[in-house]
Amino acid sequence: SDEVGCPVVFGSCSFEQNGRLCNWTNPVGPNNIFWRRWRGITSSGFTGPRFDHTFSNTTGHYMYIETSGTVIKFGDTAQLIGPQLVKPIGNCSMSFWYHSYGATSGNITVYRNDTAGKTMLWRKTKGDLGQTWHRGVVQVGATAPYNMIIEGSKGSSFTGDLAVDDILFTQGCANTITPTACYAHQFQCTNKQCIWGVYRCDGVNDCGDNSDEQNCPPTPTATPAPAPPGSYPDSSMNCTFEGDSLCLWTNNKTDNVLGRDWTFSDRSTPSQFTGPTTGHGGVGNYIYVETSDLPGGTVTELYSKRVYYAGPKCKFSFWYHMYGQDIGDLYVMIRYTDSGAYGPIWKKSGPQGNVWLNGIANMPELSNTSYTVVVRHVHLDKGGFRGDVALDDFSFSDCSPSLPPPRCPVAQFQCPDSSCIDPLRVCDYTLDCNSGYDELDSQCSRIDGRCDFETSLCGYTQLTSDDINWSVGRGISAISSTAPQIDHTTMSKDGHYLFIQADRVHSPGDVASIATPYMQPPYAACYVSFCYHMYGNELGKLTVAVFTNNESKSAFSRSGNQGDQWVCQKVQLNSYATGDFQVIFSANRGSGVKDEIALDDVSFSQGCAGFATTPAPTATPVFSAPCNFEKGLCAWTNSFHNQLDWDLQKGPSPSSNTGPGTDHTTGSSLGQYVYLETSLGSVGQYAILQSPTITPSAQGCSFTFWYHMFGTTVGSLEVATQVSTPGATPTSAFLLTGSQGNFWQKAVVTMPSTGPTYQIAVKGTRGVSYTGDIALDDFTFGSCPTQ
Repeated sequence: SDEVGCPVVFGSCSFEQNGRLCNWTNPVGPNNIFWRRWRGITSSGFTGPRFDHTFSNTTGHYMYIETSGTVIKFGDTAQLIGPQLVKPIGNCSMSFWYHSYGATSGNITVYRNDTAGKTMLWRKTKGDLGQTWHRGVVQVGATAPYNMIIEGSKGSSFTGDLAVDDILFTQGCANTITPTACYAHQFQCTNKQCIWGVYRCDGVNDCGDNSDEQNCPPTPTATPAPAPPGSYPDSSMNCTFEGDSLCLWTNNKTDNVLGRDWTFSDRSTPSQFTGPTTGHGGVGNYIYVETSDLPGGTVTELYSKRVYYAGPKCKFSFWYHMYGQDIGDLYVMIRYTDSGAYGPIWKKSGPQGNVWLNGIANMPELSNTSYTVVVRHVHLDKGGFRGDVALDDFSFSDCSPSLPPPRCPVAQFQCPDSSCIDPLRVCDYTLDCNSGYDELDSQCSRIDGRCDFETSLCGYTQLTSDDINWSVGRGISAISSTAPQIDHTTMSKDGHYLFIQADRVHSPGDVASIATPYMQPPYAACYVSFCYHMYGNELGKLTVAVFTNNESKSAFSRSGNQGDQWVCQKVQLNSYATGDFQVIFSANRGSGVKDEIALDDVSFSQGCAGFATTPAPTATPVFSAPCNFEKGLCAWTNSFHNQLDWDLQKGPSPSSNTGPGTDHTTGSSLGQYVYLETSLGSVGQYAILQSPTITPSAQGCSFTFWYHMFGTTVGSLEVATQVSTPGATPTSAFLLTGSQGNFWQKAVVTMPSTGPTYQIAVKGTRGVSYTGDIALDDFTFGSCPTQ
């Protein structure tokens, strides 16, 4: 009875609400370790909970760290980060329940994070505490705004799953002081706390004071209308994989090695005693994961498009084949867009026989957040080549929901809950409708010039009239503390953005410029929206200009420190765009060596007229020209799927007994080259440098480059060609492994003379330690026309 009727203090969480984390976040840590929302037993034996603490059954949820697999290393840590709180009004403590069962369980540590840094308040040292939940209590002791961090670390093996549940703050933690203003995608409660905007008016008290459920639009009484096509699982997500097509599904390459995806086949897999001999039904294509030489615990995922709703009887039907003594786990999961949390809805483990079987997964009925369907394969921890898992014939049924009827004025956009927003807020990469419906892919993907930089540069061109290029970055690989730790699109460490590097290679005042494709003159009010991150004390300037009629006109600029946050901006273009035009984003490097400017989520409003037919500007890079890296990466780009990156360098690389002392072009410490820094990352991680698209030449095409591979733990250097045909695997044209001596060496590789267009991928793979730096310089080509 002492727990009945108590008000819930903001930050408390049982992890039971529709995949939500109560404004806690679970960023991905080193080697893909992170806290994940789960229910029931974990995937490894002899470790982890059997049920949650809240309900003590297999339907209740908790957060846990999965420690199986060879990718996650001993000592890797994952953080569960609490929401920003302000100075408590009284005696404040946080209680929680934790679970540490397994012979190799690691540490659980609780920190308070404030302006003075992180302070450790509590620690459970490594060791097995049995198959039971234990209660922990910490005195917060905050005298300034703060947030709590729960950190778990991997032990020496896979029997070390850690879990937490039922985080509870006492009444003394309630606060009345106004914190920093909320982000644009958040809602500020009456108690001044910030919650995700998608939780406003959804029937759940997320603020703690119920202010997020007050003054909501009235519920319409008219007859509901059908949901628009594309907003829910429908026939567009069905797939038979014929014609080597994934339909609207995509391989998630974040954790995959080059070419190791869900792969097409219409016959037996290459390995004996595993996999099917043909597709479901006896003919046709299927997709499978080839497990030969695949490290144990490797994750391979297939993602659906993003959807927002599902009817109460929505089902996902698919056929699976799991035959072989090394079969691992197959999951169907829901990945919630707002929190990034995963929720399993179907699972099979181990061999199921040499037969195709039908799987049925019930889709969640959601209207308050969007989600992606994820089909995940996890290879057996011990590895093994007889573990090929195959899929075929995806179909969805009974998924159409009903939505409220229209009630907004004609000039406004109606959200599914009948609230109305300005049309300029549609497709601007900010979730303004509670459900995120204003960012629906089916309507936003039609907007020309829109780019989130997740898979490509979207036709944007790096100008050669500047000094350096914009680089593609991710929070997970950010070196500088002032660089964005998450992107704006996905709000995760794995999401991509553009940034200008601030380092000792580039000089203060150096400019990087990137231009959109040419756009037609606007026919109505035309705005470009974008988000920028400018954090640091010695920053330069971000400028947005409109290039039209051979003249560049500045439309927006920002200088100096704007805080450790993404700031989104809209700029009207009508007065500048008097003819066909480009928008050019330029960043000037400041005087600091760690202060970086970043850009993400560019889009155009509906009053913009779309792409023009004007030829590209003469400043567009010419690929057939040589690249000596003196002014950047030229037309080459770091792959969006990299785990590490190729970086520019002058003089010796930072690590001793590895890497070159000079570049190849000038033979001095003043010249630049690109290199793979192996004091970062772990064994097997890689960086890929990609060329633009190349059309095969009947006259023959050669690619010449200089490489430097020196050190006792050098990994490998590979050059491959990747054709543009969907589902095709890369073709290796050059491969070297280990140290090749402390000097620059020349290589010449012959490129394809026939067939489809292709790209060159130069892949460097890290060895077992830091003495394995690989460097490249002086790229040249012969008879390689560009597309």
